[in-house]
Amino acid sequence: MAEKNKNWFRRHWVLSTILGLLLFFTLAGIFSVTQGPTDINEVNENQETKVTSSNYVIEITGTSGLEFSGSIGGGGNSKTVEGSIPANYEISD
Repeated sequence: MAEKNKNWFRRHWVLSTILGLLLFFTLAGIFSVTQGPTDINEVNENQETKVTSSNYVIEITGTSGLEFSGSIGGGGNSKTVEGSIPANYEISD
């Protein structure tokens, strides 16, 4: 009968502990998100912007002599290509 006199949290102390920790970490996560983007913008304003250009070689392989056509590149800088396999194209970003 003594077991029925205890409240639910005392009888299920492991589950109560897990629920309490889950609630704690959920609240901690919610309140820690509030300072994200403003910190990133401040760091970006104080750093120098470095623009580097890279060259890439696109190698088209497959069955020798097979003809192809298409475009390569990206970010508004694409190039139309056509030819036969094997082929190499050099692009820069």
